[in-house]
Amino acid sequence: ELVGSPIKSATMTGIITDDSKQVNQLKIRAILLMRAVGMSKEQAEENFKVLMDSAKKDKDQEYYIDAERIRTKMTVFSSISMLMLTMSKA
Repeated sequence: ELVGSPIKSATMTGIITDDSKQVNQLKIRAILLMRAVGMSKEQAEENFKVLMDSAKKDKDQEYYIDAERIRTKMTVFSSISMLMLTMSKA
């Protein structure tokens, strides 16, 4: 469990293999990282599924997860939805 202020910048890098123990550890760490920057559990799990589906096509694929980039995208999406909500009320 991550406690305290949100992570300002964090990254995860590595190579995805067929080792189920490594994949399970990666899943836990990746989802915790995405949740730490405010992503919903469902969205974090969906993002991880996309990563794994891609890895099945390209064995020993490298991965790079950037918490700051996730946060930036979420802020932009939040702003757009607020803008649309404001426009629809006007």
